[in-house]
Amino acid sequence: GNRVQPYQVAHLLRRKTVQIAEAVERISIRRAFTCYQTLALLESAEVQPYPYLLLDLLNSFYDDQVSDRETRRLVTLCLVEIKRLNQFAPLGILLAPPIVEERAFLMQMVCEQADEIYTPALSATPDRQERLF
Repeated sequence: GNRVQPYQVAHLLRRKTVQIAEAVERISIRRAFTCYQTLALLESAEVQPYPYLLLDLLNSFYDDQVSDRETRRLVTLCLVEIKRLNQFAPLGILLAPPIVEERAFLMQMVCEQADEIYTPALSATPDRQERLF
């Protein structure tokens, strides 16, 4: 989420459409650095007829300075806001594996509310052989 490069988005758009201005007008990039900011951004987001894509939603919830109980409460409130935003337009959430195994329950909370879950298939063989020397 916080690692996305807006210039890369613009570059990719240029390869897909010549109507850059129209596409850019529908894109809003907002970043949260704490779990409290994540909730605040979701609460302030307006319902739009355009899709929402939430990248690395749980990253800020892995802060060990915030208790498990508090993170559970905040994620529950975020899920309420996500349902609100999803009423009139598609909404996708990309989740990375939990940074802290003790907080894996957060990913489970989000997945339990999802209409569909896509998990990338992992290759049984590495793409290339690693060299030892």
